[in-house]
Amino acid sequence: MRFGKTLLAVLICIFAVSLIPASPARSIDQSEKFARIRADMFQKELSLNNEQRAAIEKVCHEAFLQMKEAAAGMDPIKESEAMVQQLAMQLQRRNADLQKVLTADQLALYQEHTTDRYAELVTEILMMQLNLSENQVVPVYDANMKAFGTIAGLMPVLEDGSKTKKRRAKKSVDTVLQSRDDALKEILSSEQWKAYENFKEATDDLYGG
Repeated sequence: MRFGKTLLAVLICIFAVSLIPASPARSIDQSEKFARIRADMFQKELSLNNEQRAAIEKVCHEAFLQMKEAAAGMDPIKESEAMVQQLAMQLQRRNADLQKVLTADQLALYQEHTTDRYAELVTEILMMQLNLSENQVVPVYDANMKAFGTIAGLMPVLEDGSKTKKRRAKKSVDTVLQSRDDALKEILSSEQWKAYENFKEATDDLYGG
């Protein structure tokens, strides 16, 4: 997965709440549940057999622990870009392990839509940091997927458009992110939503509010 500067900035903005530190004990306790949920999603998407599903659940479990370790000790505000890069690197390693399990046809299907992979990364981090329930994971993924799909269409303008077009595209991104927030508010518990809003307020200056 390759991150351009503009896309990375968008990712950081979308990732804001996902960078809230979680206690190591909770993360370790929840990692097996998260791995099972992700394996279920992969099984549905890629029609895995039972042996593949078991192998991918193990890969996901190890990846969740590695992602948490990679972000440990980093300041979620001052080092947010570095954290996103570290987490993306862990996802790349996870994907390399997945390639060893999937058939050629399954791998081609998995790699077909980059937008899906970005949505997965955001959802996976939210799973860890907000302790999403099994009923919350798919709606959160759908909200992320919708946002990334729209933002992906705006990337050519954000990267190479005129100043006027870039301003309009940036406003569109802001609208997309607000719509995503509105969707998340309906999905998250009051406690989860409060954590989300508190972190966004703390990073207003960093991300341009």
